[in-house]
Amino acid sequence: ACLHISLMEIEYTPHADFNIAERKLNKNTIESIIKNPDKVAESRYGRRVTQKIINGKLVRVVYREENGKIVVITSYPCKPERYGDKNENKIRS
Repeated sequence: ACLHISLMEIEYTPHADFNIAERKLNKNTIESIIKNPDKVAESRYGRRVTQKIINGKLVRVVYREENGKIVVITSYPCKPERYGDKNENKIRS
C-alpha cells in the first residue's frame, strides 16, 4: 500500500540541508511545496521535481521516495519563466 504523500515522513540529505541554508529557504516551505505543488514531474533516477511559485519566485524541490519516506535531494529558487508555461516541455503537470 502506498502512503499518501502528505503522511510520509520527510528526510533531508546533507546536500539538501546545505542548499536550504545557503539559499535562505526553510523546511516548512520545502514541505509545503512537496505536499501541495503547482506542478510535479518525473525526473531521472526515479526522482520527482515539484515546484511552486512563492513570493514571485519559482521554488523547485527534487526528492525521491525511499522506504516509505520522502528524501529531499535539493531545492532551489529560480525565475518563473525558466520552468513556467513557456517551457512546458521541460515539466508537465
